[in-house]
Amino acid sequence: MATPVLSIADPAVLRKILVKSFDSFPAHMDYITDQKIRTLDACNGQEWRDLRKALSPTFTSGKIKGMLGLVDGGVDQMMDHLNEVTEQNTLVEVKDVFQKMALDVIARCAFGIDSNSFKNPENKMLMDGRQVFEEFLLSDSMSAVFWHLYSVGGPILGKLFDIVPPQYMSLWELGNRVCVEREARGPGSGDFVDRLIELKRRHEAGEFPAVTSQQITGQSIVFILAGFETTSNTLSTLTYHLAKNTEVQEKLVAEVAEVMEAFEGKIDHEAIADMPYMEAAIKEALRMVPPVSRNDRVCAKDWQEDGLFIPKGMNISIPVYVIHHNPEYWPEPELFRPERFLKENAEKIVPFSWLPFGGGPRACIGERFAMTEMKLAMTKLLSKFTIEADEETRLEFRKGDQFLMSYPGIQVRLLRR
Repeated sequence: MATPVLSIADPAVLRKILVKSFDSFPAHMDYITDQKIRTLDACNGQEWRDLRKALSPTFTSGKIKGMLGLVDGGVDQMMDHLNEVTEQNTLVEVKDVFQKMALDVIARCAFGIDSNSFKNPENKMLMDGRQVFEEFLLSDSMSAVFWHLYSVGGPILGKLFDIVPPQYMSLWELGNRVCVEREARGPGSGDFVDRLIELKRRHEAGEFPAVTSQQITGQSIVFILAGFETTSNTLSTLTYHLAKNTEVQEKLVAEVAEVMEAFEGKIDHEAIADMPYMEAAIKEALRMVPPVSRNDRVCAKDWQEDGLFIPKGMNISIPVYVIHHNPEYWPEPELFRPERFLKENAEKIVPFSWLPFGGGPRACIGERFAMTEMKLAMTKLLSKFTIEADEETRLEFRKGDQFLMSYPGIQVRLLRR
């Protein structure tokens, strides 16, 4: 009952594993046995290659630009909510706010649904999205023992126990149902569901043979699981660091004001692309608190290079948080310094020492979408509010989380400009 795991925190070795020798390390550890609910991140082999090929065109710069209006609508609902609540109390729990905003953006872009979680905080998509991640928290000794056993005998135990939370299945069924309904009544606004229906038809015509029709339509859950907790987590920690580092906030506010003036108050794709310090601040927040604290790979065939031998079948753990806080790569790693990511300092960054989205062919497919959404949300927030720390402003991580850097919430004061 002992399965060895090789933990690698050397960027030079990781570069070889994630890119140069990808054929030797193409897969993640396999946990989900039911193919129809396996999403892109949980697939391996030809199944992953087919899904990646099918979904990649959805996240091109052009497609994201086309979805910006949908993203903008979700962010505007957040701003309306903040304008309303800060009239009564300037102390705001921002993780709750950003979770609702992220969910509303996903609902619009993936499903063509206006969920408006600020007006309807009990909506099922929001509740299920939150609960899915709670289910993977080790809250007691029994849950810890079970997950240790599952990490050893996942494929076997997966046939005996259903480890998929019911909330996950609820979200999967929602996406599948929306696809079926959309297919019956005709195309929508060109959202993710329309793309999945198109892919399903291509699959039925003979493309993407390694996947199933239900698996394709169920990929809508990728938007929820990949974009809900991670986006709200990053925006919340960024807000926390801006509250604690007022000089950084002032630089960001100045950049936002300058760009808004140049674009006559219009915040569009071109405007947010012209904000290098905003992008640097988001990247620094991702360095300090990467939402996904560790990644993994499995060695598919014996690999040897530069004196390091990794046998076939070895599980590889990539401790992202540890790498991001190594002073060898990031001087004074506990200081929030967005300047690290400005263009003039790019040559100082050690390749593969910054991995919040993973790296190589299996890097997060939604990175561009997430960065666009976060830039837009923070630009609008800083254009209207000053963020201040309060005695309640704390960042305290929860114990027992297996792969996320999660925390119960972050409170800051939002004062109107």
